[in-house]
Amino acid sequence: SARPRTSRRGAETRERIIAVAADLFAARGIEAVALSEILERAGQANESAIHYHFGAREGLLAAIFHKRSAAEPARAERLRALEVRDGTVTLEEATAALALPLREAMTTKWGRDYIRLAAQALRPLPNKDRVRPDEPTTRRALELMEERLLELPEDIRHERLGAAMTL
Repeated sequence: SARPRTSRRGAETRERIIAVAADLFAARGIEAVALSEILERAGQANESAIHYHFGAREGLLAAIFHKRSAAEPARAERLRALEVRDGTVTLEEATAALALPLREAMTTKWGRDYIRLAAQALRPLPNKDRVRPDEPTTRRALELMEERLLELPEDIRHERLGAAMTL
């Protein structure tokens, strides 16, 4: 859903809610944290602030993930370097293009929280729903990996790709 236009103060409130929610979700689990606790820790007295800014818990989680798309530029650079070659991309190289930007993100608290949240949120989803449309480099890295796993039975191939996405 579209986010309402907000003032600078509203934008600051929104960012504070995102930061608090990310910390709490990463520490205790997405479903284990009450929205009222997020509001309280964010210093927000308005009980409808999450609904106003995000719609619901799912919108808040989407906002956290959107803010953390930091791996995309590094992943895009790695993929460009691979795809200008003569088509001899190995499974290891495709996996590195997917995973190494996240390893770099793990040097920050935000990056570590992102990985904890992603693992929680992605685990129950089918593989096709684990990559957002605004993550084209993630999708391309996974396509390259899948092309190199075609000799495996389909169920095992999908299991391994699912594990790679979750990790």
